[in-house]
Amino acid sequence: MSKKILGLDLGTNSIGWALIEVDETNKPLLINAMGSRIIPLSSDDRDEFQKGQAISKNQKRTTARTQRKGYNSCLLYTSDAADD
Repeated sequence: MSKKILGLDLGTNSIGWALIEVDETNKPLLINAMGSRIIPLSSDDRDEFQKGQAISKNQKRTTARTQRKGYNSCLLYTSDAADD
């Protein structure tokens, strides 16, 4: 008796899937179906990509949170050598 296994590959911008059939020893017998779905970019992300800029969905959110919490990035990255 064979059984079917659904495999998923969840990426940041895509989802891949495959439905396979395996025997009693889990040896693959047949790929029943497979596919993928691409998650489209927002218009802002597409503009940045076309300009050759790296797309970071978290950068704006991280910057806003840092400002909201009152962190000073200059103080976070000072070296101990300045204390000598």
